Amino acid sequence: MFNTSIRPAIPKFPGMTTLDKEAFNIQIPVVRAKVPTSAMRQINRNPLFKMTKQSGVTGKGLAVVTDEKDSDMRWIPLPAHTKADLPQETLDALLELAGFVEVEDSSVTLGWNYWTVQEIISAILPEDADMQDGIPSSFTMTGHVAHLNLKKSMLPYRFLIGQILLDKAQTIETVVNKLDTIEDQFRVFKMELLAGKDDYLVSQIEQECKFTFDFSQVYWNSRLTNEHRRLVNLFNPGDLVVDVMAGVGPFVVPAAKKGCYVLGNDLNPHSYKYMRLNTEQNKVVDNVRLFNDDGRNFIQTIAFEAYMFPFLEPSLERQLLCRPDIPNIGKIPGSMGFQSSNETHPPVDSASRQTEHHSSHTFPDLAILHSDSRSAVSPSDPTSTTTTTTTTTTPNTTVQHPNPDVAGRSRRRVKAPKPIYEPTLFIKHFVMNLPDSALEFLDAYRGCYRPLVDDAGLSEHKIEMPMIHVHCFAPSIAEGAHKEIFQRASERLGYTIDPANDPTVYIEQVRLVAPKKWMYCLGFTLPREVAFACKGSVGTQKEEEKKEAVEKGENDSTQDL
Repeated sequence: MFNTSIRPAIPKFPGMTTLDKEAFNIQIPVVRAKVPTSAMRQINRNPLFKMTKQSGVTGKGLAVVTDEKDSDMRWIPLPAHTKADLPQETLDALLELAGFVEVEDSSVTLGWNYWTVQEIISAILPEDADMQDGIPSSFTMTGHVAHLNLKKSMLPYRFLIGQILLDKAQTIETVVNKLDTIEDQFRVFKMELLAGKDDYLVSQIEQECKFTFDFSQVYWNSRLTNEHRRLVNLFNPGDLVVDVMAGVGPFVVPAAKKGCYVLGNDLNPHSYKYMRLNTEQNKVVDNVRLFNDDGRNFIQTIAFEAYMFPFLEPSLERQLLCRPDIPNIGKIPGSMGFQSSNETHPPVDSASRQTEHHSSHTFPDLAILHSDSRSAVSPSDPTSTTTTTTTTTTPNTTVQHPNPDVAGRSRRRVKAPKPIYEPTLFIKHFVMNLPDSALEFLDAYRGCYRPLVDDAGLSEHKIEMPMIHVHCFAPSIAEGAHKEIFQRASERLGYTIDPANDPTVYIEQVRLVAPKKWMYCLGFTLPREVAFACKGSVGTQKEEEKKEAVEKGENDSTQDL
């Protein structure tokens, strides 16, 4: 009897060094019957002839074909290897449905296209258990690039594996293998080309946004799609969001598209370049400001900068840009004419980037930026008559694009967006997606809000505290991992993070990245004791507690005397 539930065994070629597709061809004996085309509908409805939809050789190897001599006749496969094995029940059903039956022994060739990737890889490897256990069970796709993380035992066969994968998957054009762990400061791992073209410029669709980047120059993890979506879902339209280690913008772009105002930063100049491109091609330029700075410096200065130079209402931007009496308006951060020095010249180091960026903040009248758009060009103001006329007669005034690369390619007019959500002055969320070391940056938050009090003259209690979302690695999913994360974060922050005292504290288990190694996201509200700490102070909450304990001990000892 023909068993359609058993898949035939693939030929084995242990130690194959050169890929030979023809070697995987095998012949399978089958029985087929010739029936009229007019009877095919009734035959297909009969459960006796459903074998072509079952697993086994019939899944890909057998098909209904037209007779070479008579186009009105079809050859259909039957569930048997020989005519002698064909059940009488099947013959009787054919006779009833087709009127006559012509049955013959035949064979079918199962070739390269029939076998799966894992079957072929298994066939070329030595048959010992260690080698078979090392067969990759999955790979990651980023655009047209397939990324493998092969075990050491697989390396002698890596190029064959790359060729197999390239040939079997139509969407793959490049196959690479990760050479070692990510030790580069920009999270870019070294890779080896296994098969396909040496082209790493990819396009990736995520959260209905298109991302373009060079996979060999930046960090991107397609397996973090759900985490990207989870965090963006926490943001509300109009929120001011800061991404400290933004990469090419997997949080920045969808958040801006949602209606948030986003400040994105990354130290890698290539990430900064492609993040800028991605904001342009997703049409969210007016909701985003980008920085190429060290994460620690960025954290310490961005709260003050976000308040002093807020996102302007687009209609006000257009009117200000048209005013000839404001020569430096093109230097307003966030305006369509803004162009910081680190956007026009490659940054040398974080210190110089920071200095250059702030040196461009020159304003003729800061009060204008915080004024209402109507009062800025009020028709009742005699001094604004000329400005009003200019604004109304040139509604499509050409403005300088904030992306110098795009501006250089085209001089098309940039249309001001219609305001939908009122931008906020205080940051709502900080995102720190650098799991290997993000916790080490938490100490940068000490005193980062102090300039709002000392320099901007605000009262502490009027300033909203943001949520911090920081990613990290931990060795296991046991409760001990949560305790370890709280401890590490508290030590760097200089303040004890306690879920019992802060209802906003959470730990999200993101994904398993290696055996016994998980990625987590810790969320908490930035404590005021940390945000408004004196800059340069080295005291921490824990040190204060120790000091109090020592003083208490000294007092106790004195009492004992």
